[in-house]
Amino acid sequence: MFFSGAACWVYRDRLRIQGRWALMACVAMAVGAAVAPQAFEVVYRLAHPYVLMYLAFVPGSANRPGGTRGIRAYNRVGDYSYGMYVYAFPVQQCTAALLPEVSTWTLTGIAIIVTLVLAMLSWHLIEKPAMALRRTASARNEN
Repeated sequence: MFFSGAACWVYRDRLRIQGRWALMACVAMAVGAAVAPQAFEVVYRLAHPYVLMYLAFVPGSANRPGGTRGIRAYNRVGDYSYGMYVYAFPVQQCTAALLPEVSTWTLTGIAIIVTLVLAMLSWHLIEKPAMALRRTASARNEN
């Protein structure tokens, strides 16, 4: 996955972010998972980074469907992305250790819910207050 992301960066001037390509990548992953599970990993490693780039840099105006307002509306309640990143792996590992026979889908569902709760708590109790302190300290240093 790192190399796919690095390739996106290296070829960023040539990489066209378009909804139809992102949709085709999603379809390819779904078909790969359903029809040829052995090939899914290859398809996933090639298609997934493009879908992530599309979601991160979705083109369009804020006033039309598919524009930036809708996809980023979740940020109005808080930026949970860092908490999701930090807590996901430990939550997955703890869940797998506590429920050794858990299926992949159940593990995914449990991990998403628990990680999101931890990310929300982290944002509202730690990250947001820390960022406010940083802005306050920065304003004092400018004066």
